[in-house]
Amino acid sequence: MYKKINNWSIFLTALVSYWIWYTINPVTILNNSIFQIPIKIAVSTVFSFGFFSIIVPILSFVINKCKFIKKIFFSTNYIEGVWIGFFINKKGVALTIQQIEQISDDVSIYGQTFKYNKGNPIFRSLFNSTGTSFDYNKHTLYCTYLSDKLDGVNAGFLTYHFINQEKKAPDMFWGYLANYIYDGKMFFLCKKYHDIEQMPDLQSWINIAKDFYENNKDYFNNIISDENAELRGYIKK
Repeated sequence: MYKKINNWSIFLTALVSYWIWYTINPVTILNNSIFQIPIKIAVSTVFSFGFFSIIVPILSFVINKCKFIKKIFFSTNYIEGVWIGFFINKKGVALTIQQIEQISDDVSIYGQTFKYNKGNPIFRSLFNSTGTSFDYNKHTLYCTYLSDKLDGVNAGFLTYHFINQEKKAPDMFWGYLANYIYDGKMFFLCKKYHDIEQMPDLQSWINIAKDFYENNKDYFNNIISDENAELRGYIKK
């Protein structure tokens, strides 16, 4: 996203430089002299360089702090918020509640997982990202993570593929999880619940994740053996 910030900064700098070029008035004694244009060029160049150096960190700060501008900046790649869903493998199902925080140059993930436990969820683990890389062209997030369980610590790798509809910010993602303990992949499916600022109680989150799994489990269980099955358009929200 640095390239996009630089593009925004260049655009703002060009506007300001244009304004300076047509409004600056050199000292009266030099008016209408051959030095007027060189002075304008020199002043505009020096100011533009300084303005660009200042506007880049200011723009990054504004994007990170202002939710409205952040949504405009990231557009179809805006993924910050609370995501609720489940992951599944041949050993069973776990519900997950994840919070994704997104700034101009980084993405962080942290959350909790709960064993489905035949419809009576119980706590399973806490986890957080240790490194992330977001491919903004493919809408794909790659992440290494650390999981803190009651019976030990685990680490692994996640891949999230975000689903965009009608050129809007994604409201669902699916992906894979692999770790050092389980020999095989686990399949993820999550939907966006809301922005981080609007946070209900934990029990509400768990119930929504449980309902989301139960609404999709028949189809989802059927495609476990076919990891290339098409998900788009079949998942119930």
